Amino acid sequence: MKKVSTSSLQFENNSKITNLNYSTNNTPKISKLNSNNNNNTEFFDSFGDDVLDFFGSNNITKGSALEVLEEERLDFFDKGDIEEAYKCGINGENIKVILKNGESFLFVPDGDSYKLSSYSNNSGDTCYFENGLYELWDNIYGGNNLGTSISLNDITLIGDTLILEMDDGVEIRYDTSDNYRITSFSLNGTTYTMDQIEQGLNKIKEEKLNEANERKNNMGSHYPGMKDVEREIQEIQEKYTVDNIEKFKIHDGEVTIKLKDSSGNIYVNFEGSRASSVEYRDPNNSPYINGFVEREI
Repeated sequence: MKKVSTSSLQFENNSKITNLNYSTNNTPKISKLNSNNNNNTEFFDSFGDDVLDFFGSNNITKGSALEVLEEERLDFFDKGDIEEAYKCGINGENIKVILKNGESFLFVPDGDSYKLSSYSNNSGDTCYFENGLYELWDNIYGGNNLGTSISLNDITLIGDTLILEMDDGVEIRYDTSDNYRITSFSLNGTTYTMDQIEQGLNKIKEEKLNEANERKNNMGSHYPGMKDVEREIQEIQEKYTVDNIEKFKIHDGEVTIKLKDSSGNIYVNFEGSRASSVEYRDPNNSPYINGFVEREI
């Protein structure tokens, strides 16, 4: 269920993946065929897929295969990387691209274009994408499907871990066995795990809950404001969770997060790969550091 400079990255949470219907104006027009594969497509690139159709091949040109790859921002490949590309499926509606290194990509129709359905490494390990690869990290970088110019530098699958290396220097790791939950980000050799980021959120949650519960305990059971405090406690429980993060911004030694329905940012400071403190805006507390409360984790 990712992918701005090397010291500043901004992206959106993928916890709620929605359909993007992302497409380009250069979608290859590929007719349906029922014939045998022909691995030698290099000659036909200058003539296009219609010539392959004429000769009874269900292959597509490497140029068309590159267009399909680029639709999901897999634009770090070139023709020399491609071993074979062909139509498959019951009616030849899908496209499979096999690289010379043994990796393969299966694409399925998505409106007038294609989206990635599965990726296999050269060991045969496979991960599947319900809504395409591009969407997986566009929701991180683009911000609610607004799109992004960030592209991939590499894609790697190791066991249940999918690693997307972006062209701005960040690596995003996903757990494919857990609905593609983000497990960590890496930048300039330092890893920032979601577990450490969650500790920062828990610190804020703990502090706010303690304050609200203290007010509740000082009230009589029939105090007019009791229901408001109880509602506040419930909102705090729901708000300060990793599932409620909608934006990240990564710096060396700091992860900035923004929660849904929140105007302020939360800053989780790191010493190496360990979260050391958290800063957040809170007009009800002090002392203030640059307008924000800072608490050690």
